[in-house]
Amino acid sequence: MYYNIEAFGQKIISIRKSHKLTREQLSKLSYVSMETIRKVETGKYIPSHKILDDLSEVLKIDLNKLLLKYRLEDFQAFDDIKNRMEAKFDNSEYDTLEKEYEDFYNLLQSTENQYFQKIIRQLMLLVKALIINYKENNPSESLETLIESICLTVPDFSLSNYQSFVYSSTEIRILMNIALLIRKLKSKEEAIEILEFCINMIESDDEIYPKLCSNLSGLYSLVKQYDQALKYSNLGINYCLNKRKYPGLNILYYGKGVAEYHLGLDEYVESLNKALSFCDVLGQEKLKKVIVYKCKKFYDIELELK
Repeated sequence: MYYNIEAFGQKIISIRKSHKLTREQLSKLSYVSMETIRKVETGKYIPSHKILDDLSEVLKIDLNKLLLKYRLEDFQAFDDIKNRMEAKFDNSEYDTLEKEYEDFYNLLQSTENQYFQKIIRQLMLLVKALIINYKENNPSESLETLIESICLTVPDFSLSNYQSFVYSSTEIRILMNIALLIRKLKSKEEAIEILEFCINMIESDDEIYPKLCSNLSGLYSLVKQYDQALKYSNLGINYCLNKRKYPGLNILYYGKGVAEYHLGLDEYVESLNKALSFCDVLGQEKLKKVIVYKCKKFYDIELELK
C-alpha cells in the first residue's frame, strides 16, 4: 500500500500545532522518539500502527484512520513494476531495465496525483542512472542522474551537505548507489562514510538494510578492515535469515567467507560453500561461476562447481 506521506506529514504538523505542542513535547507525551516524529512529519517514513496509536492518544485523533485518506490509487501497478525493478537489481540484470523504465513512464502518463508523479519520476531516474552506469559505462553521468533523482524530493541536496537531511527508504537506496559511484570516481573511504551514514539513518528492519550491509562489507574488505567486513556480512545475513528473504544471501556469505579467510578463521570454507548453495537456490549460475573464479584467482581457494 502506498500513501501520499508528504501530505500526511504536513497534516500531522498542523494537528500538533493546533494543540500548541512542540515535537519534543509530543515525544515526551507519546513516548515516540523525536527522530521518528521528525521522519513522519517530513514525509520520509510510514509509521507502524503502534506508533500512530501512541501519537493518536496525545493528538486526540485516529491517525490510522486519517492515513487511509492519503492512500494512492494505481499502487498495485506501481508495486508490480517496482518489484520487478528490485528483482533485476538483486540479480544484476541491468541489460533489461529499459522495460521497467517504459512501464514507469506509461504509469506516469495515467496518474494525475502530483506526489505519485514525483515518486515515479524519481524511480525512473534511478533506473536510468543504472542503465547509464552499467550499459553505457559512464559513471560520471550516472552520478549526475542520481543526484537529479534525489533532488526531486530533497531539493537542496548536494554531496557536501547530504548529512543535513532525513531520508526515505527510496532516497537511501539512491544515496547508496551514489556512494558506489563515489567509490569509482573519488575514494573508497568517502563511499564508506556515505554508506555508514545511510545504515545509521534507517530502521534495522528496512528492506534496504541487507544491501547496505553487503556493500559495506565489500568496501571494508577492499580497505583491508576485515573485522568490519565480517561484522556487516553477519548483520546482513541475520536480517535475511530472520525475515526469510534469501536474495542477496549469496553475496553476503561470499563477503563473510572472504573476511573470515583474511582473519584466519577456519569457517571461511563453509561460508563460501553457502554462497554457492544460495546461488543454486536463487538460480544465479553466472554469479556462482564468478565467485568460484574470484576465489581461485585472488585467494587460491578451490571451490567445487556442482
